[in-house]
Amino acid sequence: MGQVHEAELFSGQKVAVKILRPGIEKLVDIDLRAVRQVIVWIKFFTDWQQWVDFDAIYREFEETLREELNYLQEGKNAETIAANSAEDNELIVPAIYWDYTRQRVLTMEFVDGYKVTDYAGLEKAGISRAKLARRLLEIYVKQILVDGFFHADPHPGNLFIDPDGKVIMIDFGMVGTISPELKEKLIKMVLAMVDRDNIQVVYYLKQVGFLRRDADDTLIARAVGVFLEQLLGKGTDLFKNDLKDLLDDLEEILYEQPFQIPARFTFMGRALGTLYGICIGLDKEISFLDAAKPYLKQFMPEEARPLKLAKDKAVAVGTALIEVPPLMAKVLRQAERGDLELKLPLKNLQENIEQNTRASLAIAWGIVWAAVIFSTVYLYVNGYMIEARWGLGAGILIGLIFIGKTRNNDRKRVLHHPEGIKKIR
Repeated sequence: MGQVHEAELFSGQKVAVKILRPGIEKLVDIDLRAVRQVIVWIKFFTDWQQWVDFDAIYREFEETLREELNYLQEGKNAETIAANSAEDNELIVPAIYWDYTRQRVLTMEFVDGYKVTDYAGLEKAGISRAKLARRLLEIYVKQILVDGFFHADPHPGNLFIDPDGKVIMIDFGMVGTISPELKEKLIKMVLAMVDRDNIQVVYYLKQVGFLRRDADDTLIARAVGVFLEQLLGKGTDLFKNDLKDLLDDLEEILYEQPFQIPARFTFMGRALGTLYGICIGLDKEISFLDAAKPYLKQFMPEEARPLKLAKDKAVAVGTALIEVPPLMAKVLRQAERGDLELKLPLKNLQENIEQNTRASLAIAWGIVWAAVIFSTVYLYVNGYMIEARWGLGAGILIGLIFIGKTRNNDRKRVLHHPEGIKKIR
């Protein structure tokens, strides 16, 4: 939305001047109207709104986009992050020259360095990529979980590294904020992830709004354990060793568990996803949770400290010692009477794979349909009526195919009884 130019003040100070493109507000309005119309159609043709609050996400997106058009606000954002990081000598935030800054013009200190994805340049400068990946992770852990105010657009064009290995952060038009209450819950959830306490992770997923209260804790905790090891830690190769169980869990979670995406996490999720890609590019062996663990302990809330945790564990063990013997006796009595039942939900692996393949095809058609609809809206709002009509026709056709694929997939998802067990009517 803006252009950046190198300039020089009358004092001889080299600066970077960011200028808003002429007429950009009109283009932003057109794009927002197009997105709004696409959301209307998505809500009409699909049931995706039960997982995603599209209206809330749109409001947050619109607010953030319009704030990016105000360079006075961006300058304030930069100074806030600079103040929060004042004691961090390894992070550089360019100074703002307010005498030369207006709503459409931002003048800041000129800083130069290697692009964070310039691996050859970093290695030539003797900068450890593994150390840099950990450093980036630490910066964002602090901004999100301590400051509650974070840089929400960490793509490679906004992160540079100076010759001494210090991180240079620019472009603060998109930032995110987190309330103290939410910060506390996030800290506890991340600490539970670090400790691989999957049941606690599920508990806090409910607390922050990713899961409804009626979700199956045990089932989701099992899947959380798999994904934490595969995506955030090193772990073992569970995808190969336990493929059938993984597919069973994924199918039930995706179709039956009440997952949802809170709007307030939209930009934080985007930022962390981008950061994940950058850190993996720098160090393929990095373990996110293990790297964050020493740093997180500094910000551990009082109730999560070792003595409190030890006390809680002792109480839990004591309770178990009291409750387990009667339960064991009850199980043994059921076994003696022949009333003990063991449920083994065996499903045909090939059927699971076929169902996931059908779901993938339906998603592919949905993506094509959304792209056609978005293009049609864009043509319509820009006055290309003939092309928009053709696009509308194509969109209706593809939409019908998409709906057909979705309904076929639903019809083919029938309940299966375990092999060898006769169905009782």
